[in-house]
Amino acid sequence: MLLEIKTDERRQRYPGIEEKVFEVLDRQGFTPFAVVMAFEAATWQRLRQVRPDARVAALYSARMLPPATVGAQLETLRQAGVSFVGLDQALVTAEVAKQARLAGLTLGVWTVNERAAIARFIEQGVGVVITDRPDLAKELLGR
Repeated sequence: MLLEIKTDERRQRYPGIEEKVFEVLDRQGFTPFAVVMAFEAATWQRLRQVRPDARVAALYSARMLPPATVGAQLETLRQAGVSFVGLDQALVTAEVAKQARLAGLTLGVWTVNERAAIARFIEQGVGVVITDRPDLAKELLGR
């Protein structure tokens, strides 16, 4: 399960949201099967503090992260104990996919709906392709 924590309409974090998310996941037995993610660094950092054993993801849009800084950010995430990074497809190249693997991060790319792009990311070894076209992804994966 990929669970994204969002901000309110003023782009503010909800107080205590990280603890509340883990309470619900724990109660349902889903924590081992979930990746809890956020665009806000303060949120994914707090998630790591609250539950160092949980799988946490940092998300980045193309507006948030200049392409030239992606490699350095992957290393920052590795050092912070983040296990998953979700990037806008505009940020993902074969080199970025390789850097993520070397950093021990699962790389997710979003939202990929074109056949050629899905195929390219599969070939690059991207771990998770988020798409509105699962039919194309299944076909390209031979499933």
